[in-house]
Amino acid sequence: MKRILFALILLSLSTVAQATPGKTAWTQVIFIGANETHYCTYLIVRDQPGSYYTYTDRVYLCRYDLKDNVLVDQQLVRETVYRDTTTNGDWRKQDKLLELTCPPLMLKSQAPRGVFLCCYRPVG
Repeated sequence: MKRILFALILLSLSTVAQATPGKTAWTQVIFIGANETHYCTYLIVRDQPGSYYTYTDRVYLCRYDLKDNVLVDQQLVRETVYRDTTTNGDWRKQDKLLELTCPPLMLKSQAPRGVFLCCYRPVG
């Protein structure tokens, strides 16, 4: 009888432990453009801290050396925190836009118009 009770307690504890999601991070890289010496990307990172009720998205502007493929500069552009305030799907979003401090870098875009600036000051 004690073995059955012990097994039931272990089983109930294991299902509780599996009910909470684990901490995860998801990343996506988007190519922006390049010039003769550098290329720029957006790095989007979603951080899920192990809760059903909150996660954070961060967007970074990254500049790489074209010759060595080395990260030269990485700046946080935007941070957005999502929270389910009632645990019933009532999601709230809190945005933070940040000013970039890197010098402008002229890039040749894949777009038909040609050239644009890699660094900019976000509106907001």
